[in-house]
Parts: sequence; C-alpha cells; structure tokens
Amino acid sequence: MFFDRLSEACSMHGTSPSAVAIQIGRSKSNVTGWKKGQIPSSDTVTAIADVLQVPTDFLLERHLTAGSLLTKIERAFCITLTSCQKP
Repeated sequence: MFFDRLSEACSMHGTSPSAVAIQIGRSKSNVTGWKKGQIPSSDTVTAIADVLQVPTDFLLERHLTAGSLLTKIERAFCITLTSCQKP
C-alpha cells in the first residue's frame, strides 16, 4: 500500500508523511486519503520521491524492498566515499 511505503521512506529520513505533504504543497487531508488507500497523482508521487530521495517504484511497490533500497543508497555512499578519498 502506498501509505505504508511512504511511512517507511519517511522513517528512513526522520520525517513524517504530513511534513512531506506540506513540503510539496499538499495538505494533511491528502495524507488522510493516502492512509485510506488512495493513490496520489503521478506528479505527487514524483514530488514525494524527490523529497525523500527514493525511486517512485519503491513508493508504488514495484519490485523494490526497503532492503534493496538501502543497498542502493549504501552503494552510492560507498562510491562517493571512494571517489573522494585521496591516495
């Protein structure tokens, strides 16, 4: 369910669905709808994904798990650290 994935991504970033909704110009009533199973528009999903730095597929439950998401984040972080290190 969209709201479950949104909540999971928010937890990983130390924020809440309501805070993200407000940040992208939506209201807390939108969050209530998402809790009840409504799926936001593609523009809203994209905005949320951008704020939380997660793929839209993760929010829409398209074959990504939190574990695979963390692995991708960890890989990106390790690549950044490796490229920043001086020999």
